[in-house]
Amino acid sequence: MSASIWAPGSDIINIDAETTNKSQVFTATAGQTAFTLTSFTYTVGTESIAVYRGGQRLIKGVDWSETDSTTFTITGISLDAGETIECVAVLGASGANAVASAASAAAALVSETNAAVSEANAAASAASAAHPWSVESGGIYYDGGAVRLGAAGARILGDFSNATLISRALFQTAGINTYTSVGAVPAGSGSKAYFVCYGSSDPDNASAGYVGVDQSAGHIVFASTKTGTGTYLPTAFYVSGAHALTLGTNGNLDLGQFNAAVGGARLIYVTNSDTSLSATAGYQANSGSVIFQAYAYASASYTYVGSSSNHGLGLLQAGIACVLLDTSRNFTLITPTGGLGYGTGAGGTVTQATSKATAVTLNKPTGQITMNTASLAAGAVVTFAVNNSLVNQYDVPVLAIGSVGTGSAYEAWVSYVFNGYFYITLKNITAGALAEAVKINFAIIRGASV
Repeated sequence: MSASIWAPGSDIINIDAETTNKSQVFTATAGQTAFTLTSFTYTVGTESIAVYRGGQRLIKGVDWSETDSTTFTITGISLDAGETIECVAVLGASGANAVASAASAAAALVSETNAAVSEANAAASAASAAHPWSVESGGIYYDGGAVRLGAAGARILGDFSNATLISRALFQTAGINTYTSVGAVPAGSGSKAYFVCYGSSDPDNASAGYVGVDQSAGHIVFASTKTGTGTYLPTAFYVSGAHALTLGTNGNLDLGQFNAAVGGARLIYVTNSDTSLSATAGYQANSGSVIFQAYAYASASYTYVGSSSNHGLGLLQAGIACVLLDTSRNFTLITPTGGLGYGTGAGGTVTQATSKATAVTLNKPTGQITMNTASLAAGAVVTFAVNNSLVNQYDVPVLAIGSVGTGSAYEAWVSYVFNGYFYITLKNITAGALAEAVKINFAIIRGASV
């Protein structure tokens, strides 16, 4: 006569009147995989043993495998030193057919069978309480605190793409009126955890992206990668529904094109209330030298662009160096086709009225004054005022005689400068009187007393 016990998460284990429950407990060493039984043996392939880790049942074929009649092997788990592994078996004992009367043997068999059934029922109840549910052959399994997917390539399936958002399968906390946080943690002494997305239903050949943490490397990871025949993709960032930023596969950062939806042209903002040089935004070369830096100097309300290390600065145009500021703070133009001065839009013109001594007004840093055509005697000088709100007493107005009827006939110089005006003196250096509209070019060079 025989009976059966259903052990949650395993196949049916047959028992009879000669059946005895056996177990052996091991204390694992770090990374141990093979365990040798000394308390009993078993027959491989009869589903007569179960293995537990810290009281939680392991899945055969996923977490462990039968090796031989005295050994089983942990295959899917890395054990830490000191962990408890228990092997539980139901074994058939020999010697029950010892010499006795048929009646006594039958009575003994019935009695032992009833006892075995009672023990089996108790074991089943205890197992059911410890392991409330399971699905056989590599499916989903609850092992008293964790839900495990037994089969390789297992999936969690649901309607995650329903057009009606509220009808989609979602993760949601069981708490009342609180937030949901879905996390990933490494196992044991591991130090990395990632969430990975694939661009194909074949994850072995796909473009992929992942976000995670690599504590051993000391950084958070946000990455574009690939598997197999997949391709690397640029990383795009969207804001207000518009494409705002792209990190290309070549490592270049593209701020994108003008787009009114995100406020027009792309700008990089750095917000920092600390205005000290060490707290400013900048670019630092691998050598440790800062070669570009921009910062705000609060006391003067200036924005500086430059280097905080002892390096010169240069300006390039079309890849060619044009301007240098060396470590001695000398400013040098090094292009044969360029020039130093004011550009279009900075200057202005004015024509003198009445006489060559009449004051003119031109509030520009540079410009051209056309003098009156009144006659100027040979060797004579005339002085007139130029009112200019941009000039101050420390500035240096520079003059040059422009186009005029008689070449090399005049000398001109600044005879006085003060806040808001300066004087120009013109001399006729020829032997005869001249009545010409002399043109005088000027440019103001800023000066300072300290």
